[in-house]
Amino acid sequence: MTKIKKILPLPMLIFLAVALIVCFPLPLLTSWLHVSTVHRIISLFLIVDPLLVIVSAVVIKRAHFAKWWLLAFPAIFALSVWWRFAKYNYWLVGMYLLLAIIIYVVTPQPNAQA
Repeated sequence: MTKIKKILPLPMLIFLAVALIVCFPLPLLTSWLHVSTVHRIISLFLIVDPLLVIVSAVVIKRAHFAKWWLLAFPAIFALSVWWRFAKYNYWLVGMYLLLAIIIYVVTPQPNAQA
């Protein structure tokens, strides 16, 4: 159990759970509620998902997690595109990855003296 806690700390477990909810059930829910495709793309793919990417990159930087965690959300989103969405949504995977890297680089390192 301690090895699992080392590999998967609690904030990242919460992040993975939120990412799975945002990538899989939330788009299905919006389609079942008959939200138009344009509104779904704007609300989920261009507002909610980038916000999740920004928050996750800041948490990864400030909590000193491994940089490979930046790949987690784009990978989960790529799986959801492969499973459910149109193939033209793959360009969003690259956009999310680039956004995560940019936010990670520009986020200031927390002070150890605080």
